[in-house]
Amino acid sequence: IVVALGAIALTATVLGSDALVDRGLGAALGIGGIERWIVYPVILWMVAFGGYLLAGRTAPAPAR
Repeated sequence: IVVALGAIALTATVLGSDALVDRGLGAALGIGGIERWIVYPVILWMVAFGGYLLAGRTAPAPAR
């Protein structure tokens, strides 16, 4: 999932370049749409990574 989020953000960054905004998908989404495609995967990755860090490890039950 991390690779997919990174690929989406990288593709949106390329589409958001000044040369590509005027044509293709960049023109259809506009500047705000491209910005969302760049930022949202990064935010989702940070939330997922934070959840992973908060989950911690479970210690095995002590033997009696």
